[in-house]
Amino acid sequence: MKLIVGSKNPSKIQAIENASKKCIYFKDQEIFIEWQEVASWISDMPLSLEETLEWARNRAKNLYTQSEKADFYIWIEWWVSIIESRTFLTSVVCIINNIWELHYG
Repeated sequence: MKLIVGSKNPSKIQAIENASKKCIYFKDQEIFIEWQEVASWISDMPLSLEETLEWARNRAKNLYTQSEKADFYIWIEWWVSIIESRTFLTSVVCIINNIWELHYG
């Protein structure tokens, strides 16, 4: 099973490595993870959920089109939201499989 992840951020790398080891779909499979940077084609920092979804989708699609063949292409994006004077760290994961099915989490 080969995963290509669009980041070299150590926190994102650790999150993907941990999740892939616990994912029931990958049970009993050897997992290879490749890390690379790709463009998002939007601002440097997403400022809303809509922009974050677009950013994650663009990067996952760029991984799919610019990388060698893999089973999954993954991008994680997070941003800070302030709601009622409270600060929240929120994240979005965009995954494209090798037959171009797009999923968010």
